[in-house]
Amino acid sequence: MSKAATKIAKPEDCPDWLDRTLALAYLSADYLLESLIQEDGKWVLFRFDQPSPAISAQLDLFNIQSFAIITAFNPGSRRFNREENLLRHAQLREQLAPHCRILLNSTGQSPDGHWSEPGFWALDVDPDQAASLGLDFGQLAIVCWQRGDSPMLWWL
Repeated sequence: MSKAATKIAKPEDCPDWLDRTLALAYLSADYLLESLIQEDGKWVLFRFDQPSPAISAQLDLFNIQSFAIITAFNPGSRRFNREENLLRHAQLREQLAPHCRILLNSTGQSPDGHWSEPGFWALDVDPDQAASLGLDFGQLAIVCWQRGDSPMLWWL
């Protein structure tokens, strides 16, 4: 990655130059992640402000060392038409899959249901590789986690 991402774990981490409203929208979003264990149900919920025993147990069970949540929808937080978003989504899947051990579906959405975007939960992906793809697809931010650290919003 040519430029270092700004890593944000909580609202007070937002630098002054950042669009705080947009960063807070990402930090307060609900991220629905396809479950690694289908008996647990199809989806598990990830939120920055809440620990998730279900996600932690799955990461431990499969010895996952890192993950990223990334979308190709609506680059730069500008609305694109559905056909363009679906094409970008398919292209991201194709480019992301070789860089992770497991690739599952995700959905990021506002708690009030105002917006929702499909994406991917890339497991055992190099966070810098995920960030590079996020930049390639015009995204402002992605979610990254590495074992031993808290999940972070990587502002690209």
